[in-house]
Amino acid sequence: MSNVPAVIEPAAEEPKGPRIVADVRVIKAEDSTTGNAVRARGWEYEDEFKGLYGPLGGTQQTSEVQIIEPPYLPRTLEALCQQNNTLNVCVAAIVTNVHGTGFDIKAKAEADISSPKIKEIAAFFEETYPGESFRDLRRQVGKDVERIGYAYIEVIRHLTGEIAFLRRLDPKLMRMVKLGAARSVMVERMRNGKAIKVPMMRRFRRYVQTLNGTQLLYFKEYGCKEPMNSTTGQWGPTTIAEAASEIIHLKRDDDSLTPYGAPAWISQLPSVLGSRKAEELNLTFFDHGGVPPMMVFVNGGSLTPQAAAALRQHLQGGNKHTIPVIETISTGGSIESPSAVKVTIERFGSERQDDSMFENYDERCEKRVRRAWRLPPLFIGATDDYNFASAYASYLV
Repeated sequence: MSNVPAVIEPAAEEPKGPRIVADVRVIKAEDSTTGNAVRARGWEYEDEFKGLYGPLGGTQQTSEVQIIEPPYLPRTLEALCQQNNTLNVCVAAIVTNVHGTGFDIKAKAEADISSPKIKEIAAFFEETYPGESFRDLRRQVGKDVERIGYAYIEVIRHLTGEIAFLRRLDPKLMRMVKLGAARSVMVERMRNGKAIKVPMMRRFRRYVQTLNGTQLLYFKEYGCKEPMNSTTGQWGPTTIAEAASEIIHLKRDDDSLTPYGAPAWISQLPSVLGSRKAEELNLTFFDHGGVPPMMVFVNGGSLTPQAAAALRQHLQGGNKHTIPVIETISTGGSIESPSAVKVTIERFGSERQDDSMFENYDERCEKRVRRAWRLPPLFIGATDDYNFASAYASYLV
């Protein structure tokens, strides 16, 4: 299916240029074969939000539409998970054992187990989006939540208001909009055994996606029934082609300064960065051959140009365990009686590192990162000190 936005409407000619616009509205079920199609509204291209934050961030923003800058760049957090030797393993363990374990559909009463409604619900969750089940969706958004701290699910509705599809949106391409003025909405609740409608002032969250930092596409909070224009972010009546889809915003932990959310491991950021630096230092150490086995000192003379070049090349690269031949020239005394030239060799065998450095530091960093999820070592492959009893206890935890 085409990677384009969401709402179901009669087929129309695609606009020219890089912008992709589509809606999700179903007029008739039988018309789906004659041009009406369910299309996703969210873009799947790389985006740049630089210059679009704050009330005066860009020409397309107004005082009512202000984009909030996230506390940590999603791309940076994803890069750290890819580069750190522990983060990606911990995220994979959580996704596999928490988000990807599946689900059950329970009826409220035993008599409702075989009802057609249960079968309809089960059929929906078997394919929440063409080619994807709800388990696939949970794994995708679960990975986003653990790596970045939050995730987005686009809710695609029929014209009748029923949910047609659920689809994951890349959090790197999404930003949140500051809450605007409160709006009066009718809320229906059960009171004293009766359903009553009460007008209530509420502020609904809006979300925005950008393409190449120039075109903005807006979404509204899940459950908001008030229409919103997807191209301007303004509340009010709009056409089917420009109607905004809904967003379910999932968060791991609350961020103290913004409404975005933070990953569980963000408190261990120094350990994440330090572990990477330690491994890079070890790699640089081995690339340069470590500490040289010896150093040559010349007293009372100088090296010939050929000997100096050979020694320099020997110390900078090549095999460090071969001994170069040093030719020296006396620089003191006279022609009849030149001064003595003394060449000494200082060995560094005791200072050489026979193994990588900072191994204890890296091990402690791994424990700190695992502590963010309370993961036993068993789940990241550290099984050297496990027997069946301890492994089973870790699995239960």
